[in-house]
Formats: sequence, structure tokens, C-alpha cells
Amino acid sequence: MSKKQDKDLPSGIVRNYDTDDVDYVIRTINGLQLTEIHHVRNDYPDYFQVNRYVIEFHVQGTVEGQINLQNIHMQSPCVLVLLPEFVMHMQQASADSRMFIISFDHEYASTLNLPSLPFRMLNNLHQQALFRFTEEQMQTARNYFDLLHTILQQGQPDKGQVRTVTLTSYEQEAARSLIYSLIRYMQGQFAERFEERHPLSRAAELTSDFLSLAEKECVRQRSIAWYADRLNVTPKHLANVVKESTGRTVGSCLNEYTLLRAKTMLTTTTLNIQQISDALSFQNQSHFGTWFKRGTGKSPKYYRKNGQNK
Repeated sequence: MSKKQDKDLPSGIVRNYDTDDVDYVIRTINGLQLTEIHHVRNDYPDYFQVNRYVIEFHVQGTVEGQINLQNIHMQSPCVLVLLPEFVMHMQQASADSRMFIISFDHEYASTLNLPSLPFRMLNNLHQQALFRFTEEQMQTARNYFDLLHTILQQGQPDKGQVRTVTLTSYEQEAARSLIYSLIRYMQGQFAERFEERHPLSRAAELTSDFLSLAEKECVRQRSIAWYADRLNVTPKHLANVVKESTGRTVGSCLNEYTLLRAKTMLTTTTLNIQQISDALSFQNQSHFGTWFKRGTGKSPKYYRKNGQNK
């Protein structure tokens, strides 16, 4: 199997698949993309950050990994939903793994007119990214995908494995309608999981809000007082609730998210160590290096070269 990656593959989820494993990638000029993969590699970068809305339909095999530091086991048939800025770590995939993927960027998402985009059903998704499907549900999703594929195929694709197509206004509207219908179908299948009549407790809601905020802001803010102020609670109350809900301190949560960002930047960007240190708001490169080694047992330079498993 070739290890060379196609430079035309878009950044984000798809760039981490070997082109020998990708049956095809079809994308439109306005941000929609379809991908079919007949084998998931085991030699991923340690971490990579998603930059699109991604719906992965796992039709065969198993995949082990992490999403935002939480372990996840994907046993087909299942669906994995990823949002922009999610950080993934793919650890192992079975040899028979297969999937098809629908993804789109922020601009395309805004044209779908979904309630409370990005999907009403995806609130608190750091805990709820994986959905079990029956064979019948997967076949229904596959039917939607095949219809989308047919529409995009009519867009006069460029030759090659990675193709960019231009759709007519009618084809664009048809594609949007299909994606909207598919997402609403998924919402319907899992309605009980997201019904208003099963609201989160105040403690669970506060913890969820803190974790979501921490994922976004940890590179700039790592003070418990700042998060407490944003969430309209006292630092002591926030600390107690998070500790009771997760078993971890606020500081350890922020540290883990920051460490995850550092690992991702080291393995998926060309930024030098000083630039990464600056991006993560450390006083200097030395401070960053000491902190990173304390958290991983490895220097940033060593980690970039060898990853976490060596």
C-alpha cells in the first residue's frame, strides 16, 4: 500500500486516509463532499483536528480511537458525527473496515436551514458523537448517499480519484434537500436521546457548558476564575460541580485539552516549537517544553518526530 498522500485531498478528516484506500472523493465548489473508503489505515498521525461537519457511516468492521480525549469504539453498523475543531486520535481499525462519509464546511452548513445548526440533536456532542444503527437504518442512509452520489456525478466531474464538480442550481437544491432529509431522519431515529422532556440536570448542564467552553478557549484561557465568570457561577461552585461530575479538577480538564491541542499541532502542522508555544499562550518555549514533558514524558521535539507510542 502506498503511503503517499494526495496533495489534492482536503485538510481535515479526509487527508488522513491513504489515497489507495479511498474509492473516491467528490466535492462541489460550494463546500459539500462525499467520500467512500474501503479500508481505514492504522498509521494515522497521532492526533488530527477536524475542520468540517462530518458524518461517517461505518458499514463494516471496527475502529478504535478517541474524540476529544474520550475513548470511542466504533462497531459497525454505526454513525460517527464530528464537528469542526473536534480532535481525533485513531488507534486501530480492522482489516475489513469500510465507510462512506458526507461532510461540509461552515458556509454550506448555513444553507441547510436546520434548526439550531449544527443540528439540534448534537448538543453536548463531546459525549454523544456515536450512534448505533441497525442494518435497516444503515441501508436507508446508504440510499440517501447513493442519491447524492448520483446528483454529484451529473456535475461533470474532473477525471481522477479526487474530483471537483460544479452543480446547477437545481442540482444544488436537490443535494441540500437530501442532506436535510437525511439529518432529520437521523434525528427521528434517535429522538428519545435528545427530547426536551429529558433535560440535563443543572450540574450536568454546567459541566457540559464548561467542557465545551474549555475545548474552544483552553489555548487562550486557563484560569478557573475566567470560566466561572463566563458561566455566571463562582469559581468554588464550578470546581465542585466539575469534580463531582467528571472526577477531575477544572485545572486537569484544562490541562488535558491544552495538551491535546499541543499534540495535534506537533503532529499535523509545520509550525515550529516557538510558534506552537505562542499559539498556546505560554510565556516562552522553555516553559512550554517543561510543561509538555511533564504531561507526556517526552520533549516536544521528540514527540513530533516519534509520536506518543515510541
